[in-house]
Amino acid sequence: RTHKLVLIGNKIKPRYIYPLRRMSGAQGRETFVKKMGAAFPDDFTVYGKGWEGFMGNRGPFPFQKQLEIYRDTWITVAYEHYPEIPYYFSNRLPIALLAGSLYVCHYHQGYDVIFSGCDFIFFFENSREAIDIVIFLQSLSRDDLLARSQRAREFALRNYHPHVIWRSFLRNVLTTGHLTNV
Repeated sequence: RTHKLVLIGNKIKPRYIYPLRRMSGAQGRETFVKKMGAAFPDDFTVYGKGWEGFMGNRGPFPFQKQLEIYRDTWITVAYEHYPEIPYYFSNRLPIALLAGSLYVCHYHQGYDVIFSGCDFIFFFENSREAIDIVIFLQSLSRDDLLARSQRAREFALRNYHPHVIWRSFLRNVLTTGHLTNV
């Protein structure tokens, strides 16, 4: 794999009245990217819109290329939007796991339930914790990284493959007649 450490995500700026309103988590992501870049200047790469001037910037790319990038990445870091919403994560999390990339992201309430016992996904409360987690992961042997990568892929196939999601969705609708607990 050619990428050691990657974040895929746009730098979100408000369209109107710049300093007053940003998407929830946008400022946190921007700060996080700067700190990761400072801590891992030779290893950290960021893909997405708006990161011009950042040394690790590789620019925007088509959505369908994410899987390719993650397949070529040992460790994915993420700072999700909407940090106040329990259980929330973007589609990038299952895509990265499906590709076998280890995943480091800021904690949302409920992650400890969804990912209990998983040794391929790690959560942080602040950038210092994220940096410590990445240092730990970089210290692991190649064999350990590959084994964790395989477990990440298997987890994603068991839980997040579209066949699994739609089968659960349809079963719920057919048995209950409504869309709760999907």
